[in-house]
Formats: sequence, C-alpha cells, structure tokens
Amino acid sequence: MGKRIRVGAIIRWNNFPRPRYSTEVKPRWFVCLGNTSTFLDPLIFYLSTTTTQTQQYAPGGSLWNAQVIHFKCGEYGFDRDCVLNLDEYYSESEESIDTHAQDIEIVSVIQDKALLKRIYNIIYQSRKIPTVVKRDIYIQVLIKSE
Repeated sequence: MGKRIRVGAIIRWNNFPRPRYSTEVKPRWFVCLGNTSTFLDPLIFYLSTTTTQTQQYAPGGSLWNAQVIHFKCGEYGFDRDCVLNLDEYYSESEESIDTHAQDIEIVSVIQDKALLKRIYNIIYQSRKIPTVVKRDIYIQVLIKSE
C-alpha cells in the first residue's frame, strides 16, 4: 500500500495507533505531504493530520496563529469541516503503513497544483519542520507533481 500513497493523498487511518493528545485510538485523517527518496531505506512518508476542532484555530483560539488550511465538509472527501495543521506532521515508515493497510483508506487526492504549492509554501515558512523534511517535500510537491 505504501507505494500507492502519493503527494496530496487524503487518507483515513482507522484505529490510528499513535495518538498524540489523548489515549483514545480513533480514526485520523491525513494529507500526504511527500516522502523521502525511494533510494533510502526505510521509505518514510510525511503525513499532516486534520482536526475538526476548528474553534481552536479561530481568532482568539489557543492555536489561532498556527499555519493551517481549512477544508469544508465534502471537499476532497472530508466528512466534516476540518483544519489541516501544517505546523505538525507524522513520519510513518512504509512498513508501518503496510502493516496497517487494512485500516488505511485513500479517500481522495488533492490534484490542484496551486493548493499543493500553497501547502508547501506554508511548510517552507515553518520553524517547526526540519530543513531535510522541507527538501523532501519540495521535491515531491514542486518537482514531481509538475
């Protein structure tokens, strides 16, 4: 399954095994930002998660200054209004993705080049994402998606 996940893929991962902010194992929605070079082993995918807790990102909310993209219910297959927080990402190995393949569904793919470039530009400005990760995402978004 891992090799099938491309930049811009909207992924629903049921029973996501690594929750960050609670102990509840639940479905998580992700956007694939890119991956490491296929010449590196293991292949690592960069996934940014979405949240339906959109009030946190509104002016005055606890995360109002986070770098985000808003998606409406129905847009790109999302089943609720949500926010893609580009200040955070998960690194998932191809092996991990393949191990959990039965829980992972590719719902849609963002093919809008302008939106992919906007996502990359936000990532590029982030002080929370390492340069090597930005480079990998740059190669995926701006070079391979052309």
